[in-house]
Amino acid sequence: MRRLGPAVAVVLAGLSLTLAACGGGDDSNRSEAYKPPKGGGGAFVLEEWGPARPQDRLAYKVFKIGGVMGAVTKQLNNTFELPRDIEVIMASTNIGPAYVPDRHKIYIGYPFINTVFNTFTQAYPNITPGQLGTKTAQVMAFVLYHEIGHALIDQLHIPQTGREEDAVDNLATVINVQDNRNGGQFALSFADFFSLLQQAPSSLTVADFWDEHSLDAQRAFDVVCHVYGSDPQAYKDLASFIPPERRVRCPDEWKQISTSWNELLAPHEKQSGDASQ
Repeated sequence: MRRLGPAVAVVLAGLSLTLAACGGGDDSNRSEAYKPPKGGGGAFVLEEWGPARPQDRLAYKVFKIGGVMGAVTKQLNNTFELPRDIEVIMASTNIGPAYVPDRHKIYIGYPFINTVFNTFTQAYPNITPGQLGTKTAQVMAFVLYHEIGHALIDQLHIPQTGREEDAVDNLATVINVQDNRNGGQFALSFADFFSLLQQAPSSLTVADFWDEHSLDAQRAFDVVCHVYGSDPQAYKDLASFIPPERRVRCPDEWKQISTSWNELLAPHEKQSGDASQ
């Protein structure tokens, strides 16, 4: 996969100031940033709706001002050819995060962003506004890559032989680690969040094991393994968290998922001249 550039990491660098500066306020308008691709085709179209509930105002303002979701969509629009537009909708909705194929839409709800805020705040009482803004934005960037993975599989007819949810977690990890400055930390913030969400084993029900997603802890552990496997020396501090019998396999797992996704997506990449538009 052609490198996407540091755009998302640059946006994240300013989020420490964004969260500290955000207060109340409201904006009921829908904003849309979209320039039709040259020569036809489609693109990811980000729509940021104003908050419909007072408790969603902070999430809206942080991501509206911070611009991380716009950076992700721009980054991917410069990389992939799409047959049609896919709307990325941020709003006061309890749908998702999810890609809905028959609507060709990705939904990211402010309530989910609030869950990320609250989970980190409760787990780390001394977290600063800047740290909270950065960790939340890293999680949401990973989540958007995950949902975009579903859209790419659907729109580009990319074959899968295993569970799609695991596959798009892998894609989000590959994109972050390969293509974003300090991208491994994006993936690790996602892993941290999902490890905090994991229910106690005694509270799990049969329905949890029937879910199309792996258990929250499994998703977190797989991401940690793959980040470590991408560069065991750079991420040597992770080694103590991974059991030896899994740790020795992490580099091969990383090679498998990164090689597979790079080869599957290569035919759908824009030429360098198109990507510069």
